[in-house]
Amino acid sequence: GDYAFANCKSIESFDFSNVVEIDDSVFLNCSKLTKAEFSDELKAIGCHAFENTGLKKVVIPSGTVLKCCLSGEYEHGDDTGAFKDFYAQFKNCKNLKTVIFEDKTTSKFTIPHFTFEGCTALKKVYLPEDTKITVGPRAFKNCTSLASINIPSNITRLGEQSFRNCASLTKVVIPNSVTTI
Repeated sequence: GDYAFANCKSIESFDFSNVVEIDDSVFLNCSKLTKAEFSDELKAIGCHAFENTGLKKVVIPSGTVLKCCLSGEYEHGDDTGAFKDFYAQFKNCKNLKTVIFEDKTTSKFTIPHFTFEGCTALKKVYLPEDTKITVGPRAFKNCTSLASINIPSNITRLGEQSFRNCASLTKVVIPNSVTTI
């Protein structure tokens, strides 16, 4: 449940092989947790679930929803910032270098508000080519090591401040599919 292992600073690993949902803030501030291998059965990751952990690489299975603390899953088109940082699944994971979104069968996917904000070591983000993607506000804000990102032609929306303060970002190609920035 919510906060189940929050602030357990000695947890280094966890077996996620049978986990189908990760609730809100379950591993919040577990700074020694460096590895998370999710099963293909994972359906949802709650807000702040891995915030301030030591994760180095994350592979998000196809069909996994990144949830909001208040209203369930991300509401498409909500760029008001009204929920503040109520998503932030991997916020401030200072060791996170690689993020891969699998693209097996999902027809649409959202990277919600603050999901990777403050992941200062993040260098590689792999987005699926065949999935309609929305990038929410501040999703990659303050990812200061992110030098480039391949925005596939299936992305339709970039939320406000999506890549704000990404000081190393030198090249971004915006495809014609993006209708809202």
